[in-house]
Amino acid sequence: MGGDTAQETVAAVLAELDRLVPGGPAGVAVAVSGGGDSVALLLLAARWARARGRSIAVATVDHGLRPESASEAQGVADLCARLGIPHKILQAGDLRDAGGNLAAAAREARFALLGDWARAQGFAAVLLGHSMDDQAETVLMRLARGSGVEGLSAMQPAIRRAGVMWLRPLLDIRRKALRAVLMAKGVGWVEDPTNEDPEYDRVKARQALGALAPMGIDAEGLARTAWHLQRQRRVLERAMCDLASRARCFGELGEARLDLAAMVEDEPDTALRLFADTLVRVSGAIYRPRFRSLSQALDQVNSGANVTLSGCMIRSDRGVALICREPSACEPPRPLQAGATVWDRRWRVTISGRWPGTARLGALGAPGMAALRRAAESGDWTAPDAWAAAPRAVRQTTPAVWGGDSFKAPLLLAAPLAGHRAQRGIGPECTLNAQNLSVGELRSTFSTK
Repeated sequence: MGGDTAQETVAAVLAELDRLVPGGPAGVAVAVSGGGDSVALLLLAARWARARGRSIAVATVDHGLRPESASEAQGVADLCARLGIPHKILQAGDLRDAGGNLAAAAREARFALLGDWARAQGFAAVLLGHSMDDQAETVLMRLARGSGVEGLSAMQPAIRRAGVMWLRPLLDIRRKALRAVLMAKGVGWVEDPTNEDPEYDRVKARQALGALAPMGIDAEGLARTAWHLQRQRRVLERAMCDLASRARCFGELGEARLDLAAMVEDEPDTALRLFADTLVRVSGAIYRPRFRSLSQALDQVNSGANVTLSGCMIRSDRGVALICREPSACEPPRPLQAGATVWDRRWRVTISGRWPGTARLGALGAPGMAALRRAAESGDWTAPDAWAAAPRAVRQTTPAVWGGDSFKAPLLLAAPLAGHRAQRGIGPECTLNAQNLSVGELRSTFSTK
């Protein structure tokens, strides 16, 4: 593990790309920040793509959090131009308006922007430049939080999230080995000043690794621990899947129900794992809740209480927990875009036809429910059985398209999961489909066709 020479590093990464990247003609995307790890990944992925006859493209997310970010993104664009590789700069907007944890907001924005771009381009996977050092630092940070197997197994080499395959082919490679590849090629990189700021937990973990080295606790050892725990995690996940087959069912609108009695009879860790997995699927969240919050919430639900966690509402009723998206946590309305758009990290919404330029994609909400009620009363719309059977709270959090003035007189143009389209405002050639990306067990989708 680690690679002693630039040649060994190149060979190891090319082999890992062969192992991880799905076969087929589809291109591969590379997320490049301009830092040493991601720039090295770019060079190695370009070499791999040329040898395998695959196309690649690069995207850089400009978070706008530092004055230098725009020029750093342009630097990546310039490097890609020299290499003859397509490049796209994705703007994250003003993340400071999001409030709360700025690092978490940046991470969410990064995944959302890269995911939207990758899906629109039809890429087979997105490559991320996390190295062995990143993996070791992650293990230390999660150890400090008291994480179990889920957290200490750290970053996975391959994960599928919201319809995108995310790959980390550098997890067995040390940061210094990647820098050696860049120096051998005469290619520079950017050093983010926050990498030296001791206010950040990751920097603290990096410094702690240096202090622990005399005890034999190093990046290789911690990465090896994460690898062993990943194997154990897969065993635990199989136990969770067995419990899920007996205790969980999903509704047609992305909601879930858990049989609390069946969960109580099983191992506590398995029940917590299923609870966390369900919250992530229903909310579309990137990460599961922390153990303490998760455990407290499940205890409350088992006692009959209703709680909110991870952007979900959990309602307990006669031994069954209904888990649905929390209306206030849904993504705000955004302009409707041609093609496919992922809304609220849960729904892939695909449109065709000429929709009004003012059309917006957002939650159905209470106004949408009222509009559907009026349409039903006038005979313009009849609710599908699955829609009528779903709880009101679930229906409010499904995607809808709005037109007109967003403040004075919004007009419900379409609600795909309700099988509704307005009688005015859109033409017959306009179609809209919604498919859930987080819940893999839904049986069907609805269309406004």
